This record gives sequence, C-alpha cells and structure tokens, in this order.
Amino acid sequence: MKNFYTNLSMKKLMAPMLFVLLFFLFLGNVSAQTLSGNDLTAPSPSVGCNYPFAPGGITGTDVTITGGITCTAVTYVWESSTTGNNFPPTSWTPVAFTKDYDPGNLTSTLWFRRWAFGACIDPVWDDFSVSNKIKITVNPLPNLFSVGGSTSVCPGVSTNVTLSGSQSGSNYEYTLYKGASAVSTKTGTGGSLSWSVTDNGCDVSPVYTVHAKNTTTNCEVDMTGSATIHFVNTTAPTLKTGENWPADVLNANACKPTGIIGKTEAEIAALYEDNCPGTISVTKTTTGVTGDNCNWSVTYDYLIEDACHNGITEHITYSGKDQTVPAVTTAEGADANIGCNPLPAAIGAAYTAPTFTDVCSTPSVVVTNAHTGAGCIQSDKRTWTATD
Repeated sequence: MKNFYTNLSMKKLMAPMLFVLLFFLFLGNVSAQTLSGNDLTAPSPSVGCNYPFAPGGITGTDVTITGGITCTAVTYVWESSTTGNNFPPTSWTPVAFTKDYDPGNLTSTLWFRRWAFGACIDPVWDDFSVSNKIKITVNPLPNLFSVGGSTSVCPGVSTNVTLSGSQSGSNYEYTLYKGASAVSTKTGTGGSLSWSVTDNGCDVSPVYTVHAKNTTTNCEVDMTGSATIHFVNTTAPTLKTGENWPADVLNANACKPTGIIGKTEAEIAALYEDNCPGTISVTKTTTGVTGDNCNWSVTYDYLIEDACHNGITEHITYSGKDQTVPAVTTAEGADANIGCNPLPAAIGAAYTAPTFTDVCSTPSVVVTNAHTGAGCIQSDKRTWTATD
C-alpha cells in the first residue's frame, strides 16, 4: 500500500498547481469530482469476548460521484488500527479492497475505516473521502487457573477442590460444578480459592470443574483441568483391637429356650469398627431351636454391616439340656403310730404326700409301698420318686 499513501501525498502536493487547474476549468467548463455517502454501519453486536469474537460484516453505503468528467468508478481501501488515532497514518494498516468488509475472528479491540477513491481517467479530477470509524471491542477472557484436589476419601467425609488463583475484584465469579450441576459460586479475591465438597455415595467418582465469569463484560471461560474425588467404602467392619468373637456355648444346664437368647445386636455391634465413619448395624437371625429340654440346640447368624452395606456374617451356637433333678416343694408327712391292725383306708389317710417342682417341666411322681410284720406289730413305708 505504499503507492496508496504516496498517492495521498501527491494529492496534497497539488495545491501549487491550483492556478493551472482553474485555468483548465475555465477553458473546459469542467469541475472536479465530489464523493459523498462514505458511511459505515457497525455489526451487531460490536462488543464480544475473545473466544475469539466474530462480529460479522461491516457494511458501507454506496459512494456517489458528482462533478468532474463522466465517470462513476469507485475503489475502496479498508484499514484497521489498534488505537483509532488519525495520526500518524502508519498506525492504520490496509486490510481489504471491497465495498463491505467482514473482519472475521478477532482477538483484540480494533478500529476500522474505509477510504473511497474516484477511479477515473485523470487523477487530477479524482476525489477521495474517508468514512467514519467503527470500533469493535474484544474483551479478554478471565485468566486461566488450574483446578486441583483429586483424591480418594470415605463417603460423607469432606475434602477440598482448589483453584490455583483468581482475578481480583468482585466482578469476577467462580462457580464450582459437580458434573453439569452448579454447586457454589465465589467471587475473585486475587488469591487461590477452595470449595469443601462431600458425597454420601459408597463408590462414586464425581468430577468437579470451575467456570469463571467477568460479570461486567459477561466474558466467561472454563478453568484448566478438573478434580475427580473418589468417595469409596468397600471394606467390611472388623473387630476392634483386643476384642474376640464370642465362643459357642455348648452342653449348658438349661431348659430348651422359648425365646431369643444369646448376644444382642447391640452387644455384637459394640465389638466392631469400620474404616469409614458411620453406624455399624447388626441383624440377628435363626432357623429356630431344635430338640427338647433333654437335648436342644440353636444357632444364631449375625450379619455385621457398615453404612455402605459392606458386611460379614458370623455365628454362635448354643446347646444344652435339663441337668437338674426335680426339687421337693412340700415335704412328706412325719412318721406316725396309727394303732393295731388299722384298716387300709386308715393307713392311706395317715400319709401326707410331698410335692415336687422342676426347672424345665412338671415332674412325674411314682409311689411305691412296702409292708412288713403282722398282727399288732407291722409297718407300712411309702416312697415317692419324682422324675423330670
């Protein structure tokens, strides 16, 4: 475009030739050209963000030529500038030679203008004009910082997602996302930011990202990287240090149980601990007691689980029988002399039978009698035998 600027300079240097020009005008009744209508319309929008920003085309009016010799040819030169200042002319750079112009993708703020030139047979009569300036603003995106904090923790435990830095100023917002869902927003402070996060999932790995936005320009961008937090608990509870699983109780001197016996759920739960926080639960089940009071057995299954249902099953067996003889509740009557030759009814009435109880059942009683002697010297002995 050196010739373009040289041509402008030549036109400015033609002032000394004004006398000659007027002379020709007088002789030939010919007037110089006049260009009009060199106006530009900005694209909409003309303000954007550096993604980069593609504003679309800048349109210009059709330039009209009046005066001069018969000629309607117009040439165009588009220029851009980073400052928009008219001087020095070298601050403007030629970019196109069309009536309209589409700047394409822009990464910084630029000004644009259009020159129009009459393109007739004699440059002495050609006019030129420069349009209004169009400013297209390209705002910068927030600075990029790195997201960190990837780790593995227990469900329900809090950990931090971090951002290595942030722009200063309350017009910058940083929003933490868990997958596609926004979690929390913080304003820029000029330093690093962090968010406390947790999840009750037993084996989940949510991905956290951070999105930054300048609330003044509405320019926004995702920060670099992400944090993957593995919330996991796949380990079953274990016995606490110093605790042992209760031993079976066998051949106990006990009646056949009619209800639930043995260690309770709470007693078993107190023996265990888990690698992650949370309540340990115990479920106690059985298929029932087999046998009778003379020989019985029952086994209890204990399912010990943590909050994530990681569990183990242990067993306790109880067995036993009634090993206690019946006891005398009321003693038999005392020995007595009931006279000579008593009748059988008198003999029976003279006895007072004992009563018996048993820890497991009602004992059966067998009565035996023994008679000795004759006449006035004889005796009867009665024995009661109780069996459970």
